[in-house]
Amino acid sequence: MKICTGIDTTTIAYMQMEIETLNSLDSPFYPRLYWNDVFTEDPTTDEKLPERLFISIESYIESIPLSQCSGQFNTEATVARLLLGLIDAASLLWLHKRRLVHRDLKPDNILIRPSGEPVIIDLGILRETGSKGVTLTNFWGPMTILYASPEQVNYDKRAISFKTDIFSLATIVYELLTGNNPYVTDPSNNVHEICQNIATIEPIALDQIGVASIEFAQIIKKMMEKQPYKRYRDIDVLRNDLLAVLMRHK
Repeated sequence: MKICTGIDTTTIAYMQMEIETLNSLDSPFYPRLYWNDVFTEDPTTDEKLPERLFISIESYIESIPLSQCSGQFNTEATVARLLLGLIDAASLLWLHKRRLVHRDLKPDNILIRPSGEPVIIDLGILRETGSKGVTLTNFWGPMTILYASPEQVNYDKRAISFKTDIFSLATIVYELLTGNNPYVTDPSNNVHEICQNIATIEPIALDQIGVASIEFAQIIKKMMEKQPYKRYRDIDVLRNDLLAVLMRHK
C-alpha cells in the first residue's frame, strides 16, 4: 500500500501516468496495481481533509532491492544475465505505444526475486518520448544524479529516449562489477561535480580493469556513450550481443 499526502498537481500527473502504465502492463517484471483513489474528504465522516490523500494498493513482491544484494551480481555472467532481464523488462516501456522512458533506473528501483529475476518499480517520473513533460523548467529535471545520463544532467529534454535508460543500466552494471560508481571520482564530489563527470568523463573500460571480457566491456562502453546516437539504436541488437556473451559462459 502506498499512501501519499499533500500531493500537488505535478505529482498527481506523474501518479496518473504510473497508474495508466501499470494497468496496461501484465508482466512479472512489474508490480500489479489493484486499486487507487484520491481522497479530499474523510470516507467515514465526510469531513474535508486538510490535504489531499492518495492511496494505491499494489501486489506484494517477495524480493530484495538490488542495492541490498549487489554482492550476488559481481561476475560477468551474473551481471550479464541480470542486464538481459532488465532490458527485457524495460523494453515493455520502450516499445509501449507511448514509447515510455523510466528515467530513474537505479539499484533501489530494481527488486530481485528469489529466482534472480528482476522487477522494476517506481514508475513515478515516466516520460513519453517527445512529450513536453509536466515539470517546470529548472537546472535539473527529475532524476537520481548517480545514475543519470548526460542528456539528463544537461537538461536536454529533446534527447531523452530509451537510450537514456540504457545509459543508466550501463552505469548500474559498471558499479556492480567494480564496486564504484564511475562518475564519483572522489568521495568529496558534490552534485555539480558528479554531473560534470557524467557529461565529460569516459570511464576506464571494464576489460582494462580486469572485471570483464573485451566483448562485454565493449557492450557497456557503447551503452555509456555520451551522445545518445552513439548508443544502441536497436534493442534486439543489444540483446543479441548480450546473448553472445552469455553463450561463452555455458
